[in-house]
Amino acid sequence: MATPDAARKLVELHNQLANLSLDDIKEMGHVAWQLEGIVRREPKNVLAVTTLAIALALLGRRDEAVERAQTAFDLRFQVGSLQGVLIGACSDLGLVEEARIVAGEVLATPHGRNDVTAMNNAAIAAVLAGDRDFLEGMAAVGPANVQEFCTDVLSCIDYHSLTDIFGEHMRLIADVVSSHCCNVEVFTDNVGEEPSFAIRYMLACDFRQTLALRRSLDDSLRQFYARMGRPDLPYVNAIVHILSPLPAMRARAA
Repeated sequence: MATPDAARKLVELHNQLANLSLDDIKEMGHVAWQLEGIVRREPKNVLAVTTLAIALALLGRRDEAVERAQTAFDLRFQVGSLQGVLIGACSDLGLVEEARIVAGEVLATPHGRNDVTAMNNAAIAAVLAGDRDFLEGMAAVGPANVQEFCTDVLSCIDYHSLTDIFGEHMRLIADVVSSHCCNVEVFTDNVGEEPSFAIRYMLACDFRQTLALRRSLDDSLRQFYARMGRPDLPYVNAIVHILSPLPAMRARAA
């Protein structure tokens, strides 16, 4: 069992990692090294395992990060108020189904619905899973910022007549990028005439691999929308997918 000092140190490392720039690779490596020591001593400490998964992902060590995240997922009923951290780690690593499962567990309890971090990350997980029903549920019961986010995404989907194909659209994205994904952010923009949202995927890839994935993604989407009788490709102005190499991968290639 962790001592109070050890528990405080772990929280400090978690917060430090959350506030680091993705370009601060040296400090990120130092945080990961400290977390690895904690996990060796406390292999069932869910916060330590999950935070280590996040750190490894940001360093481009994706396979190790996925292993840690899956361990944390298996231990998730010990997570308690830390479910939001686990949802975020799974989403970042393209573990879409695992993120959706934990998000559902959060939404099912009053405590979970009052956890702002968990609800924020659950909303992102719902987007990545293409789960419109889940977004509707969160728009009804989430904190104000989560309700606004979900409403913006739903408005975009409905405005562009993507309601019936949103789930398949997101599954196509996951098929292309999930096995390379290390960090994800979702941004909404309903200021202009046409509502839209953007998803930025940071990948454990170099520039050449990222460009190849971009081409594969574009081809898959064009073919899918042609099959759906939507050659106008409405998603172009609705859901913007941004693929970028992690700074750690760029540094490694330099």
